[in-house]
Amino acid sequence: MAAAFDYAPLQATAQALIDRFGRPATLTRAARLTVEDPAKPWLPVQGHDPAAAPAQSIDVTAAFLGLIRTDRAGQTVEAKTQSVLIGSETELPEEVGSEWTLVDVLPATAPTGAVAKTWEVLSSKPLKPGPVLLMYRLELAL
Repeated sequence: MAAAFDYAPLQATAQALIDRFGRPATLTRAARLTVEDPAKPWLPVQGHDPAAAPAQSIDVTAAFLGLIRTDRAGQTVEAKTQSVLIGSETELPEEVGSEWTLVDVLPATAPTGAVAKTWEVLSSKPLKPGPVLLMYRLELAL
């Protein structure tokens, strides 16, 4: 019987690259204060649910993949969607999705200068080819 593959070196390399090429960002989710009536999902949301999820904020190091794009005329244009990698040293909740946003502060050396951008999280997927989580990949939109 073959020995199991050791993913620890891959995980360490992935984390080191994200730390080197990423930048600080914050994942946030506003508190959910209202609750839908599951028996009548077509009705507007009403009431207050004291057991609803509280606001959350998670500091992460995010490595953006292709933040700046070029149009047909060769002009630099801002991308409206992005993919971002977040290392496994930050444990993300399983439900990171459309209720979440990622606040990114671009470095002052960026072409547009230092500007905070709030990205809407479209999806979040853990990259885990074996028993060890390597990183998360998030799809974002402005």
